[in-house]
Amino acid sequence: MNRNIIYHALVLRVRQQGEANRDAVFLTAEDGIIHATVFGGPKSKLRSYISPGHSGVLYVYHENTKDYNKASDFDVQKWRPGIRENYKRSMAEAAILETIIETHGGGGSWLEAMQIAEESLDALDTIEENNCKLCFSRFLYKWCNLLGLLPEDAALILKNASAAKAHSYLTGILEESLGKRPRAWDL
Repeated sequence: MNRNIIYHALVLRVRQQGEANRDAVFLTAEDGIIHATVFGGPKSKLRSYISPGHSGVLYVYHENTKDYNKASDFDVQKWRPGIRENYKRSMAEAAILETIIETHGGGGSWLEAMQIAEESLDALDTIEENNCKLCFSRFLYKWCNLLGLLPEDAALILKNASAAKAHSYLTGILEESLGKRPRAWDL
C-alpha cells in the first residue's frame, strides 16, 4: 500500500495539538473527512498554508503502524482573502465549515459536497456584507438537498421567503436531523 496520498482538500478546522503541532480536519473529494497532524513551529510555511477555508492539493503521509496521517505539503489553490477582511463573512464561513463537519462531510457524496462547499466559499469571498446570511442559506439549501433532508415542498416554501426566514427554516431541518444546533449557525 502506498503511504503517500494526494487529495484535493478543503481545510475545515485546525486546532492546537501539544506545544508545536496542530490537528487539521479536511474535506477531501476522494475520502471525505480526514484528520492529519501538521508538524512545525509557529514560523512554519506549511502551518500558515493550512488554515480554515483554504483549499488546494494536500499531500499526506499515512503511517500504517500507528494509523495516523501527517500533512507533508499543501499547495493552496484558493486563499479567499475577502472572507478574512470582513467579520460577517468570517462568521458565515465558520458556519459553513462547522455544518460540513457536523454532517460528516455530506455522508458519502464527497465530490459533490466539495463542489457545494467551494462554490459557497467562493461566493462568500466577494459578496457584500449584508448578503452573508443569504449566502449561508443558499449553502444550507444545497447541503440539505445533498443529504436528502429537504421536504418536497421546500422550494415552494422558500420561493418568496426573506433571508432570515429561509435561514430559520433550513437550520430547523438540520437541527431536527442532528439533534443539536451548532452555535455557528446563529449569524
